[in-house]
Amino acid sequence: MNLNRIKEITTKELKSYFDHAQGYLLISILLAVLYFLFLRTFFIIGTASIRNLFQLLPWIMTIFVPAVTMSSIASEKDKQTLEYLITQPITPKDIIIGKILGAWIFSSIGILLTIPLAFLVSTVGTIDIGETVAGYIGALVLIFALSSLGVAISSFYKNQISAFLTSATVIFLLNVISTDLISINIPVTISNLLSKLSIADNYFSIIRGVLEVPSIVYFALFIYISINIGITNIEQVRYSKMKSRIVKFAKSLAFVLAISAITVYSAGYAKGRIDLTTNKKYTLSEISKETLKNGDKVNINVYASSDLPQQFQAVFTELKNILNDYSAFGGQKVQIQYLDPEDNMAEINANGISPIQFNVIGNDQYQVKQGYMALVISNDADSSKKEVIAYVNDLNSLEFELTKAINKVKESGKPTIAFAIGNGEKDLYQDFGTLKSILDQDYTITTVSIPNTEEEKVPDLSIFKAIVFAGQTTAYSKNAEKEIVSYIKNGGNVLYMPDLVQIDLQTTSASKNEALNGDLFSEFGIKINPDLVYDLRSNVPTQVGTESGVIVVSYPFWTVGVLSAQNSKEFPGTAIFPWTSSLEISAGDWEKLYSTSIFGNKQTNTFNIGLEQQLDEDDLQEIPLIAMSGLKNKDKGVIIVTGTSRIFDNQFISQSRENSLLSVSIFEKLASEKNFSQITAKNILGSQFKSTTDMQKQLINYGSPALSFSLLFMIGIARYTKKKRQKHMIEYI
Repeated sequence: MNLNRIKEITTKELKSYFDHAQGYLLISILLAVLYFLFLRTFFIIGTASIRNLFQLLPWIMTIFVPAVTMSSIASEKDKQTLEYLITQPITPKDIIIGKILGAWIFSSIGILLTIPLAFLVSTVGTIDIGETVAGYIGALVLIFALSSLGVAISSFYKNQISAFLTSATVIFLLNVISTDLISINIPVTISNLLSKLSIADNYFSIIRGVLEVPSIVYFALFIYISINIGITNIEQVRYSKMKSRIVKFAKSLAFVLAISAITVYSAGYAKGRIDLTTNKKYTLSEISKETLKNGDKVNINVYASSDLPQQFQAVFTELKNILNDYSAFGGQKVQIQYLDPEDNMAEINANGISPIQFNVIGNDQYQVKQGYMALVISNDADSSKKEVIAYVNDLNSLEFELTKAINKVKESGKPTIAFAIGNGEKDLYQDFGTLKSILDQDYTITTVSIPNTEEEKVPDLSIFKAIVFAGQTTAYSKNAEKEIVSYIKNGGNVLYMPDLVQIDLQTTSASKNEALNGDLFSEFGIKINPDLVYDLRSNVPTQVGTESGVIVVSYPFWTVGVLSAQNSKEFPGTAIFPWTSSLEISAGDWEKLYSTSIFGNKQTNTFNIGLEQQLDEDDLQEIPLIAMSGLKNKDKGVIIVTGTSRIFDNQFISQSRENSLLSVSIFEKLASEKNFSQITAKNILGSQFKSTTDMQKQLINYGSPALSFSLLFMIGIARYTKKKRQKHMIEYI
């Protein structure tokens, strides 16, 4: 193999593409199709990511790469110049590799011209740089593999159209063999093997941001085999027709054996992968690693049916990847078994696991089948401690659920959280029933009566891990307040959310609660003001009935609180704060968790919560809505304060997923030794953008294609100028 010869052939190929209008037309069509398919759904999906662009490539390249490579060897045969090349000091390997590199570089330029799109998308949200880089790496690997295949197939033909049709057909089959179109009517074992052979499946593994050993080996062998097929075909020129047939047969046999080797290797799990994503979405969090290494040994039994359809097989594959990581980090403290559900029905029924139902197409009609994909996690020393995940279907929350389940079977008991009663607080069962059902999974929930007269004795508060004061309407006794403060100073944790403004929904009116002044924790540097906060921009749309029908209006008193940047990994990005009061912070150790936008304001003396009113737009500012103290000061417990108890009542915690996630995060801060909400935030929360300006939309919709086509135009101008200069030099000589 001569590198200089390869370079000469590669340069010659690139000139053949860029010295003719067809080359620029091909790249222009590629860019137009990519931008059209991507931009038509980008603002609907609302995710600051270009991953969908890369997901389109296997199908678009089904046509594009064959169009680029069809003339690579076929045109040499048609013009009878291949024999001349072979007589030169150039090996068949030099020819094939040079042709492949030329086609690869040309095709890659078309993909790399979309980089302006990634830059402009980053202006509307936080783009995952690692995932984006992995996307381009995956695209370049895919193009190289397909270019190798296209050149190899071109070496079979003299006719370029035949080479194009064959390449397109083979690439299409390599993409489609892993889809439901094929898998629904064949046995699952064959379907799984075809999935391992699919170029699309191995490519998708890379563009999600993970470089895995099986995918790397797949593409390496794929390229190697394609190169050798092309080399063998060129060498046939030296043989007779009879020998040529023998070589073709041997080559086909070698191709089948090589593909079989890929299948056998890829079918098993090969450990080793690199997670390129910015937040390491596909790497175990530190909390998971800590949970695995400490405490008792746990057994994880995996019950997965062998005949699950392809979409469930993808989930099962990722489940195995995660469990392999758990086994690696847990060592001897994690024992994993994969069991056939049909042979273990007694255990399945004993653990209350029900089969999942799914639709498949068989014999030209829909059929309903049943299967299992469940986990049972148990303590090795005490099998009565167990947790069941009856149905694994959500990869986003899989690590969160699994780590929490392992932690539960290792712990000796649940922390106790008490809800204060006796002073008009919200009822734990009627008002906070949904919240209680969430907390019951991880904590022991009870109540504690707080006296409002000096004659009553204050109960022992130290037995509780955390206490919740939610919606009180009357003041506690002085002795009770002292005991609460003492409880915090001794390490107790508190969630304080009184309602200083009473809301009457029937009369749509509000009034100040004169019995409370919001200064229970003024000693710690925080006070709740008796006012009503509203936000003119960041609020919740509400349906209102009118004479002409139902209309949607913004209700400024249902404020959408925005999370501060430093807490973005532990709490959801937003939460709804209905009819809340503002916080007045005077100590430096308080951390603002959520605030209004810069368009926040508040009513102070008279209140009007009606929809149709003119709100004061003067002195708009960012107003804190919930704050936390105590994490940095180990001499006292954690205090979390907000100006409304309605944030976690049945209505808002049921209707707002963000409020539900916020409740999990807050109670983990108060009562859990480990902050599992970090796993939730890492896996569940995506880089969603809430709104964009017209300028940003115009830049992405029109600016990014304009930049890409401008760069292509500049390449053409540069090539034309260089070619013209060379022509003048030749004429001068």
